[in-house]
Amino acid sequence: MRWHMEERVDTEGVLRHPADAEVWKNFDRQYPDFAKESRNVRLGFATDGFNPFGDLSNSYSMRPMLLIPYNMPPWRCMKQEFLMMALLILGRRAPAYGIVSGYSTQGEYDGTTERRLPPIILTGDEILDKLKGVWKCRPCKNDKIIKDDKQQMNDASYENKTNWKRKSIFWELEYWPKLKLRHNLDVMHIEKNICDSVVGTIFSIDGKSKDTENARLDLQDLNIRNISRNVNMKDGKLFGLKSHDCHILLPRLLPIGQRPYLKKKVMDVIVELSLFFKKLCVRTLYVKDLVELEEGIVFTLCKLESICPSAFFDVLIHLAVHLPLEAKLGGPVQMRWMYSIERELSQLKKYVKNKARPEGSIAKGYIITEALYFCSMYLRGIETRFNLPDRNPGHLGIRKQSTPSIFNLPTRPFGRQSSITLTQDQRNQVQWYILNNYPELEPYLT
Repeated sequence: MRWHMEERVDTEGVLRHPADAEVWKNFDRQYPDFAKESRNVRLGFATDGFNPFGDLSNSYSMRPMLLIPYNMPPWRCMKQEFLMMALLILGRRAPAYGIVSGYSTQGEYDGTTERRLPPIILTGDEILDKLKGVWKCRPCKNDKIIKDDKQQMNDASYENKTNWKRKSIFWELEYWPKLKLRHNLDVMHIEKNICDSVVGTIFSIDGKSKDTENARLDLQDLNIRNISRNVNMKDGKLFGLKSHDCHILLPRLLPIGQRPYLKKKVMDVIVELSLFFKKLCVRTLYVKDLVELEEGIVFTLCKLESICPSAFFDVLIHLAVHLPLEAKLGGPVQMRWMYSIERELSQLKKYVKNKARPEGSIAKGYIITEALYFCSMYLRGIETRFNLPDRNPGHLGIRKQSTPSIFNLPTRPFGRQSSITLTQDQRNQVQWYILNNYPELEPYLT
């Protein structure tokens, strides 16, 4: 828990951990007494809804509230054994970004051309001034209480024309107004939705493509030419892409796979979009690179507007503009995205054995797992998940001098041994690899 102060390497302009970022440093300046004690815990809060019954019930949902201890090094704080479930909320709706923050733009777009400048970033005190007149509803989902609150607002002639719909309970925390980053946009979901839109439009996937009949009619009304004629892939289909599939597809595979089929103008934009997420998701960020990403993504989206249907540009496409700034404030995205949280939710879902009492099953399973984690930290002489060696550690095995270096890598195999017969193509690949990676052969190849 003292790693962030005693062992972390602090390099100016380099972000490897949230402690390197501006939000952490600004908090230390605001509360120097708190910052002096390295054991004081810095927590991140994450939540998402999931259905414990899978496809058996679409109306049931629950929301675990998970805490992330950011005192730990990057390779530990997001591990399952260190995540803490503080609360389990029942309900039918997951708390969206607007519900948690209290700010909503739903219904604000009226179809007219937007020519105003970007909104000014408000300080915590300025936001509190705007929240003073917001009606404080009781925190309950009971229909009778909700109806009673609406009646009280009507009796008091209350009218709210601002985007601030409610005052979050987080504002009651002393330090909350002083934070520069109170809520995180999830890179995982934004990247997935952008990838779905790009891939769905290129491959004309039903339900995913933004190049629909209505979108073409809109383009016809605006006298804008569509780009679907540039795609030369017959019956190309992609189904069931998960978030991690999109994380590999968009930054790495899509620019290479589509290069022969798209015109240079279109291909350049896809490459820029791919490089944006590839550079944003590295484990070590440089502030100067984030400044370039923040400026470059604006031009990339403007180029997309010139070649894509208007239906392509939903709010999730726009959110990419804010990701570099949040990385500068909060640190690497690996500490703030939802991959680890989603894996924890998947584990909690496995605890549901009694379908009549899913909450009790999750609570019981979680407590048992936490007890096992705690006990295993003090066990010696047996293998636990805390002392389990890596699959291929560098110190494993003894290299034999008589064995060629290319075949003398220390490994720890798993599973039962088996023999396979290589095809001619596989033999050619092995031969190519040996000739290009075996240093002892270099004198004979030159």
